[in-house]
Amino acid sequence: MLRHGKGLAAIVGGLAVLVGFQGLAQAQVVIRTATLAPSNSKWAEELRKGAAEVAAKTGGKVRIKYYFDGSQGDEGQAVTKMDLGQLDSVAVTTVGLAAKLRAFRLFDLPGVIKTDGQLSSARYLWAWYQKRMMKKGYQLGPMGKVGPTMLFSTFKISAPGDFGKCKMWIWPGHLIAGNYTSNLGVTKQVRVGVPDVLRKLRSGDITCMLAPPYALLVLQWHTKVRHVIDYVHYQQIGSTFTKVKVLSKINPAHLNMMRQVQSKYSAKLWNAISTLNRDAMNTIARRVRKHKPDAAMKAHFKTAAKASNDKYKRHVGSKRQAALYRILGSNRDMDDLLQETFIQVFKSLKNFRGEARLSTWIDRIAVRVAYRYISKKKPATFTTEMADELEGNGIMPNRHAIAREGVRRFYAALSELSPSARVAFSLHELDGRSVSQVADVVGATTTATKLRIWRARRALFKKAANDPILAEFLGTPLATGDQR
Repeated sequence: MLRHGKGLAAIVGGLAVLVGFQGLAQAQVVIRTATLAPSNSKWAEELRKGAAEVAAKTGGKVRIKYYFDGSQGDEGQAVTKMDLGQLDSVAVTTVGLAAKLRAFRLFDLPGVIKTDGQLSSARYLWAWYQKRMMKKGYQLGPMGKVGPTMLFSTFKISAPGDFGKCKMWIWPGHLIAGNYTSNLGVTKQVRVGVPDVLRKLRSGDITCMLAPPYALLVLQWHTKVRHVIDYVHYQQIGSTFTKVKVLSKINPAHLNMMRQVQSKYSAKLWNAISTLNRDAMNTIARRVRKHKPDAAMKAHFKTAAKASNDKYKRHVGSKRQAALYRILGSNRDMDDLLQETFIQVFKSLKNFRGEARLSTWIDRIAVRVAYRYISKKKPATFTTEMADELEGNGIMPNRHAIAREGVRRFYAALSELSPSARVAFSLHELDGRSVSQVADVVGATTTATKLRIWRARRALFKKAANDPILAEFLGTPLATGDQR
């Protein structure tokens, strides 16, 4: 999906590259940058202008040499060439970015970021990505907006069952796109790089694709498709990343100038992309029939997106689910609570400034979701899965009936604690986090967190004094865990 927009991403990222370097050269530095952007496109034109401005303002000390049209291969190949020392920088979409940091796949999730406003909010995450890439030895340029991905095809897709007829292009390395289209009902996926797509369209080996309109236009793919469903699946992004080792050769005397160029071109591109895509769609519509999806098709898209995103969340959200599970003691509402956590994550992106680790920031949101749930004063609930897990972990005696009853009484006792004590105790004793880690997540001092855990222990053991089954449960290592 994002693959088509790659040309655009490359360009967007390329502009970032022009201006993203943290200094300028003493001896001449040539930054070899690969992009899929067509050489005759507006993107390439702007990249050349930016490169010329950098060269002129540094007296030729810094030159950016672009390899357009995918002449250095697809994104994965270009990244490999950079690793081998044959390139210094690449302008890529999430396919190339994820080759270095898998967390970029967050932007590929269908149905999550669909509007310009949502994408603008997501820009607040970029500082975290830049820090992570810097640790890997790369400077990440500004986030580039490629455009909204839409479904184009050579035949009309009228109903969900028609996806079985698709020969869907999947960009190698775009894992979420493969999963999403499979959930749509696609059985034949054609995995080729961007340079080979037009040839496959001409031969009929590709009949369906997800792409932003402007990328479709400049890559000439629009000449072979005949239909488009007017529905945005997600916003495609891109950026440039460059070897820090190369940038270290640049003289910092030109740093301010480079920042000015960076600000100028990245802002220009960001503001222009929406118009470029809108104009491209109007151009494409002269030869391609646009169809509004009916209620059944919209529901199909949403169902497929949910299935695809749930798989991703199970992978990256397992720690959040485990924490919620141990705090609340029930699986009954777990899917809804995990979904609520992810919704709150995206709603709160504008508040993320990168001061804490992203994982800690998400943990804090999960804890707030748990607080709200506890505050509703729902009666303690219990499932057999909970007993099976605790029994399997050796937390409870190996007698299933007692285990079930012990867990029930344990969570009933937890439900009587204050939300702050329950959360701190559960994260420390059940989720296995250190006191300092718990304090960081709940936003309290270490001393206050220790006090909450101690009060929770005291309340539980006081209750166990008159409850033999609960006492047996608390007689496990749970009761004697040290305060790490």
